[in-house]
Parts: sequence; structure tokens; C-alpha cells
Amino acid sequence: MLTGAGVFGAYYSFNNISKLKQEVTDLSRQTDLLVRNVEYAQKMSIEITKRIQYILELRDGNADVRIRAVQQLGASNDIAAAAYLMNTLNEDRSLKVRAEAAFNLGNLLQNGGEVETRAEAMKALEQAIRDSSDKVRQEVVEVFGILVCAGNQLPRYVVHSLRNSKTKESHKN
Repeated sequence: MLTGAGVFGAYYSFNNISKLKQEVTDLSRQTDLLVRNVEYAQKMSIEITKRIQYILELRDGNADVRIRAVQQLGASNDIAAAAYLMNTLNEDRSLKVRAEAAFNLGNLLQNGGEVETRAEAMKALEQAIRDSSDKVRQEVVEVFGILVCAGNQLPRYVVHSLRNSKTKESHKN
């Protein structure tokens, strides 16, 4: 038979065991959350490292390497990559790389992004309408067509540039 102290001791031990079980459960949940956060941080670190590699490859002497870098940045769905694509579109020496940059910049625009970045990207594409390469100009017009079909409205200055570009082409012929 349990005495008063024995009953108190059994109750106290049972209460401590319940609290201890709850603490272990809470600690297990926190550990799971911590593991998931570490895994996410590792994944993001790998993604950032890849993007840095692609950005550096934009300076490579080989146009095929730059095209691959442009494609990877465009596929990232990271609107932050738009600045690099805009720069490539307007400054790369290879018409194939510039055309690929136009296409991938259009893909990024189609997927959304900040208003300021979208406006800058539209201006970069509008500048590219005046590119010396037919291939680049054709790609830019296709990008604008895709954006319009997707429900985007082109700014007036872009429509004006497209009209002027078409008028200049018809005067050449």
C-alpha cells in the first residue's frame, strides 16, 4: 500500500514523465524544422552558386557558352536575372547570343516580376528593335507578340517603335 509520500512521489514522477514526453516531442519538431531549414539553405546556396557561374559565363569568349548561360538564366524564373539578360541583349557582340537573350528576357517577363524591372526589360527590348541584326529584331518582335498573346499590354513607346521600325523597313525595300 502506498503512503501519502508514495502517492505524491508516483504522481510527481508521472507528471514529470508527461512533461518530459512533451519536451521530447517539441524538441523533435524543432529538430525537424531545423533540418528542413538547413536543407533549404543548402539548396539555395547551390542555386546561387549556379547563377553566379552563369553570370560569369556571359563574359566567356565562346558564343556557345554565353548562349547556354543566357538559357540557364532565362530558365531560372528569377526576375533578378533580367538585368544580365538586358545587358547581354544590348551589348553582346554575337547576334545569336543577343537573339537568345531577347527570347529568354521575354520568358522572364511572361512569368511576372517587379514593375520597375518589367519596365526596364521592355525598354531594353524596345532598344533591340533597332538592332543591326534581322535575327535579333525578329526575335524581339516575336517576344512582343508572345507577351501580347499572353494578355500583356505593350507600352505606347514600344508600339510606336515597332511602327517606326516597320516603316523604315518598308522604305528600304
